[in-house]
Amino acid sequence: MIKFLNIVSNYTLNKLNIKFYSTNSSNINNLDNNPYLDLIKFKIIETLSLDYINESIKNYVISQIQKSKMEIINSYNLPSIINNSGINTCFSAPLPSGFSTLFNFNNQPGIYFFYSKNRKSSYIGSTVNLYERCRAHFSHSKNAITRHPKFYSFINLYGWESMEIIILTIVKDHEKEFKLKYPNFHLTEQNSALLFLLTKYELLITEQFCIDNLQPTLNINLLVNWGGQPNKGSTGYQVPEDEKLERSLNLRGREFSSFTKELHRKNMTGSTLSDETRTKMSQSRGGVKLLVTQVDSGEQIKFSTKSAAATFFQISVRTITRKCRMVSFLCLIISLMFFHRIIPNDSCRSAFSPLDWMNIFFGYLNN
Repeated sequence: MIKFLNIVSNYTLNKLNIKFYSTNSSNINNLDNNPYLDLIKFKIIETLSLDYINESIKNYVISQIQKSKMEIINSYNLPSIINNSGINTCFSAPLPSGFSTLFNFNNQPGIYFFYSKNRKSSYIGSTVNLYERCRAHFSHSKNAITRHPKFYSFINLYGWESMEIIILTIVKDHEKEFKLKYPNFHLTEQNSALLFLLTKYELLITEQFCIDNLQPTLNINLLVNWGGQPNKGSTGYQVPEDEKLERSLNLRGREFSSFTKELHRKNMTGSTLSDETRTKMSQSRGGVKLLVTQVDSGEQIKFSTKSAAATFFQISVRTITRKCRMVSFLCLIISLMFFHRIIPNDSCRSAFSPLDWMNIFFGYLNN
């Protein structure tokens, strides 16, 4: 908590007392009823039993995980920060200019609170990096509105100017705390992941307490969760297991109507091709057909594919393709010559005839 006060002292020396107007006077207690918190705690305990976890890490994590939820909340002095008369906090800034002042909270885990200036709308979130997360809300409100549709719809309607940002509390970064306690200890990737999980656990406990007491109006789901748990989806609603089972049983053995069966059959078989399309597909099979003419003798050779022509002339398919493009280019030059677009007078036109251009090409091809 001292570290938190040192950080925010750069902004303001006086405490702010902000009156919160809730739409529901009765407090909701989901702190003990949130199953996701118990799942994360169980995952931490399960990880402690693995062999690659060092004893020092185990002792540190056990000392933290044995604390009750209210002990963790009281360690951050949250009941006095959030009281019946309002919110006593050390940092608050108007938006959108307040986003830049959050840089001093970079890489700091904590609970943030977006609060409308009319004191009627609010949003609470937790993060391991207050600066990056709050700035991400600014960009996501424009290009990823489905992530938090209710909150971002409010922002797009009234603008960020209608909100202010409040830091409710800074939560311990247990990886940093452990390094301070054991400065010579080398943390492996697995040990760091366990300490990160412990930090996330305390973050969600403190966030749940803040949501229960402040009852934000722009949070879709009042049960906190995180990315390691089942995805809540863009609407914030997570389908319970019993509802999934009920949906599955309702669909099992279902009789479809003849119209639905025909619709499914068409979707499975695809569209019916016309005779013209079938003819074009048949003609295009086997590759591009080539007709090579020897200018001197007039002899013509037909090839079914470019590969066959490449094998006959002992050159690559890429060379055949390039020569075909040259023919198209020469035909364009010849047509322009006849229309007096390139050769301005008769003396120049007689210097090279179309036959000379063709002889040049087929001379390369025959070599």
